[in-house]
Amino acid sequence: MRLGNVVVVGFGLISIVIAGFVSWNWRQLPLKFPSLLTAESERRERLRQSIRTVGGVFTAGAIAGVLVLGVVGRLVMRILGATSGNAQGQLTDAGEIVGEITFGGSFAFLVFVGLGGGIVSAAGYLFIRTWLPAKAGLAGLIFGILVIGTLGVSDALAPENVDFAILRPLWLAVLLIVGTGFLFATTFTAIAARLDQFAQTKGRGRGLLYPAFIFGAIAPVGVVMVVHVALRTFGDKKFFAVVHGTASRTLGRIIVAAGTAVTAFLAISAAVDILTA
Repeated sequence: MRLGNVVVVGFGLISIVIAGFVSWNWRQLPLKFPSLLTAESERRERLRQSIRTVGGVFTAGAIAGVLVLGVVGRLVMRILGATSGNAQGQLTDAGEIVGEITFGGSFAFLVFVGLGGGIVSAAGYLFIRTWLPAKAGLAGLIFGILVIGTLGVSDALAPENVDFAILRPLWLAVLLIVGTGFLFATTFTAIAARLDQFAQTKGRGRGLLYPAFIFGAIAPVGVVMVVHVALRTFGDKKFFAVVHGTASRTLGRIIVAAGTAVTAFLAISAAVDILTA
């Protein structure tokens, strides 16, 4: 058990340093780099380019998800387990025993919470990327609010989560959960921006982004991927003129702003409910 604590704390702290370094140093990267393609490019090359773009986004989701939602999330669980003395030995909402660190439990957490959460978040990001702020840092903060107010309040920050009946102090639990959400989002957008730059460069190395397309096997994610690739591959001049036009961009940014306001309200409401229960 002591070895497990050392491993969780050690890897968790290292992950925080890495995520913080990436988020800060790549915060000024453009979220989208100029594409090498135009509406007149051959469809085969447009297909390849769109797959590389999608591959970069989902690779970023996988990396940031495992690194932050998975490893750092596991550290958060350990911290809250240590500060909640009376919770030792009790079952969490996920069916785990507080205070026990097992390989199976940690692996499942990394896969389902870390990798799964990162991939689902990447699908949402791919849908709204064009309407987010131009720089990775600010886009990450906005995206963090959206993630916390949707995925967060439906699970880790859900007031009905039985974990909040045994975890103490509640303010620390809420703070760590929200902080992890923002760290994930800023890390994700920073990596996504860097990989988008890589996807737009010439060279065989871009093929490294293809494997991430396998995440299309996940039904909800697959729909977003297929639609994105199909539109970028088969869209004509009129389509791109409308999509990239001022009216479409303005409408999209209004939608994102409204969504950010709503999800911020939901997240704040959930936090207040937890703290005042």
